[in-house]
Amino acid sequence: MFRTSYRVEADGVVVLADAGRLRIQVLDPGIMRVVQTRRDRFGTAESLMVLPAPATAPHVSEVDDGLLLSAPALRLAINSRSGAFTWTDATGRLLVREPHEGTATRTLEETEVHRPLRATDAHRTHARGVDGPRTVTDSGPRVVDRIAYSTTLRLELSGGEAIHGLGQHIPGRRRPVRPVRRQR
Repeated sequence: MFRTSYRVEADGVVVLADAGRLRIQVLDPGIMRVVQTRRDRFGTAESLMVLPAPATAPHVSEVDDGLLLSAPALRLAINSRSGAFTWTDATGRLLVREPHEGTATRTLEETEVHRPLRATDAHRTHARGVDGPRTVTDSGPRVVDRIAYSTTLRLELSGGEAIHGLGQHIPGRRRPVRPVRRQR
């Protein structure tokens, strides 16, 4: 079972689950922010991607198969067995959903971020790449700088639907770089 309990707070709803905790906040009638962590509490660092805005709690309803969180123009259904999200508009029209077959739809794994220490005796090579000259330094000693998260999100898209501009790449698949030829 995914959902174990939830509580409504002034600035959002916190869902305690097997995979950690979620905070769902309404930032605008059509915008809900979802934050997930495996830690005991949410981070307090200011987001570099979300503008500060007063957040409120969505309206929460317990339904047969989970929770329904509602904002004026948006709804989020969380399936209590799989944890899968289904996003709809206020009229119930499907926007996007995660698979409900039981496979993890969101993964969140802690990973160490290493920082190289400056090695004054490191061997340096000068090279020229497609984006200009660079200096490549042999790897030297490294230390753990901080803990970050690696995450995956699975979505079911309708036929012909695509999501663009998220900056993601499928692991192991790289497109060849082709030179651009200018026409004269």
